[in-house]
This record gives sequence, structure tokens and C-alpha cells, in this order.
Amino acid sequence: MMKKRFREAISCFTEGLNTNDKDANSYFRRGQCFLCLNDLDKAVDDFNRAIAITEGNDQYYLWRGTAYAQSGNDEPAIEDFLRAFRLNGALVINYNKQMSANSAHSLPIGPDLQNQNSVVVGNGANATKDYAEAVKRANRHLTAYFQPGTAYSGIFTQNQDTGEIKVVYPVVRAVNEPRHKGGPYFVLKNVKQDIIDRTRAVDALQENVAALFERALDYQAIGDSEHASQDFTRLVEMKPKETTYWLARAYFLHSTGNEIQSRENLAKAQELDLSLPEKIDFDPPADSSAKHSLSR
Repeated sequence: MMKKRFREAISCFTEGLNTNDKDANSYFRRGQCFLCLNDLDKAVDDFNRAIAITEGNDQYYLWRGTAYAQSGNDEPAIEDFLRAFRLNGALVINYNKQMSANSAHSLPIGPDLQNQNSVVVGNGANATKDYAEAVKRANRHLTAYFQPGTAYSGIFTQNQDTGEIKVVYPVVRAVNEPRHKGGPYFVLKNVKQDIIDRTRAVDALQENVAALFERALDYQAIGDSEHASQDFTRLVEMKPKETTYWLARAYFLHSTGNEIQSRENLAKAQELDLSLPEKIDFDPPADSSAKHSLSR
């Protein structure tokens, strides 16, 4: 295969699969050969079989996404690239680093950006375009969840080598927390008063999901799990396609020891947003004793 003798390689992989039809790697390698011969339908078929046997390999999704892209199926291609990013967050990080180091015209070509040998034929430019779009979506979505100034600022951090998401510290909202506002002035944050204010806002407008979300976080902060649970449940019922609420509920359930339900809610968030990483660790580092406050 390395010498581009793709038809001979296909015969070898086919012979092996006749003996063992559960060999995901052989389907994958044969699919690569079909892709390099621009036989895109057969390539996709083999990548499908490899994924059906072993779902957790980012390379399978990268190459199937490339086959989709080269055949002009942009949205399935982008979705596959996002699935690959979920399994391997370093793909996005490495791409961002390459784009920072190179000009905007120096886009990496091909399904494999991990310095492995790959061949791109057919509509390679379209694969590059779809990959860039997938990275753009991943960057935008991750920023919406985890970067400074957002709902999970200070709670989660992303490892800049692996892309893995972890909790930084056990998070509470301080009942009286000084928050500097441009200079020496500050205000005192009173969570209990915030709950009263947000309850008024929710009572005035039942569809006020922003106030309901803030109140849920406040209830969680003061340890009122019963009311927090009610608010988080109400949020996902009102906005079942809002990933942030499922993610917040997953984190809340984990903090109360409901691990099975937590993982179910996390899976729902990941189903709604393919850019969410496969691994999100809700547990803080073992040596982390300080509690980090969430300012909003």
C-alpha cells in the first residue's frame, strides 16, 4: 500500500477478510485503497464496516469524512470530522497551531493530519474546505462552553495537547464574593438575593430560560439540590435541543452522586453537539483543595 499498489493490496485485504470478517483494520485499510483509487462508494462502505466493528477510532471517521467530501457530500463529511475531533481533541488543537504558524493559504491536505502517510485524490480541495469548516464549528462551540467569560469559565479547562476537557476545581458560587468592576470598586454577590430576583423574573415570564438557568446554578451553589434538580429538569424540558442545559445538568447530577444519570445527560449533550469531546472529566484534580468561584 505504501508503494501505491492499491489493487494488489485490495486483493490481500479481501483474502484476509474472507477468513476473518470482523477485522476492522482490514476494512479500514481496504477502504483507504478504494479511496486512493477514487472508488468512493466502496471506500465509504468499507469505512462503515470498520466503524460498525470499532467505533472509537478517530482515523476511521477522518477517512470516511474525506470520502464524503470528495464525493461532494459536505455535511456528512463535516459531521464525520467533528466525530473524529470528539475522539481526538488534539486534531483541532494541531490544526489551530498549524494555521497560526502558516498563512491562511497553507491548509493541511488530506484525512490524516498526524504526520502519517496518506494520499489524496479527486476533490481534495473540497475535503480541505470541509475540514476547515469542521474546525471552525468545533472552535466556536468549544468557546461557547469552556472559554473565559462563558457559562463554564473557571470550571472546565481544555488540555492544549490532548484536547481533553477536565474540571479545574470544585466549583461554588460564593455567597459574598467581591467582584472587581473596573478599578477599585466592587460589588458583593449575594446568591440568596439573586435567587429571589430570578424567581421574580421567572414568575413574570415562565419562558425566561436565562433566569431559570441562573437560578439553577445558584441553587446548586448553596447546596439546594432539590430545587436545582427541578430547575435543570425544567430547562431540558423547555429547551430539549439546548446543549448547554444538558451539559450543566450532567455536571450537577455528577456532583450529587448520580453518575448513571450524569453520563446519560452528557451523552445527550454530545448527541446534540458533535464538537463536544468524547471525554469530559467532571472530577477535579485529586490534589485540588481550593474551591474556585464562578463569577457571572
